[in-house]
Amino acid sequence: MATSSRCSRGSGLSSLPAPAGSGPISCCLPFVCEYSTSIQRFNDQITRSVLARLQRRCVTIPVAPAQPVLLTSATFQETLTTTVTLTISATALNVVNVTLSNVRFEIVGISSIIVRVSGDVVATIQYTGIDGLPHTDTVTVPFVFLQTIPGTFPPNVTISGNLAIVNQIITVEEDPSTLAITAVTITLVLADTIQVFSPAA
Repeated sequence: MATSSRCSRGSGLSSLPAPAGSGPISCCLPFVCEYSTSIQRFNDQITRSVLARLQRRCVTIPVAPAQPVLLTSATFQETLTTTVTLTISATALNVVNVTLSNVRFEIVGISSIIVRVSGDVVATIQYTGIDGLPHTDTVTVPFVFLQTIPGTFPPNVTISGNLAIVNQIITVEEDPSTLAITAVTITLVLADTIQVFSPAA
């Protein structure tokens, strides 16, 4: 018996060859608007239709990238001192501002991890000179120090660091004859936190 087909919007009806002794089999196939009378091609078109609808309805859930594993964390304290000689002697200090810039953390040894911490101290001093006028002096002082984190670590570890000013002490030097301020010494207390990571598996 030959197959026949017809289709309306959103559905299809087909009469397929029936087993001996029984009537024809009718299949209602939603969403398939055209198909071949060849059973194999008919099945192929059904498969393509289902896959197309799955692609439109299914969303691939992104897999978050693996995160590095924290092996250890260590905090150190450092003290840095710098002296700024004023361009002109001062009768009063108005503002002393100190910041850190260009801070870098580099692994320079790996049996125990040795980290070189480097950067710049930028000090800006605003003051009133003995001439009665406002003045501003800015100096940049580089620094470097080493921190050692004991232990045994794989050679491909990475580090993350943070360096912050937790306290600063300002002292002045005066000309004993005039009592004018000639220099400012800034002592910084720094907190240095270093984290060591193993790459994600």
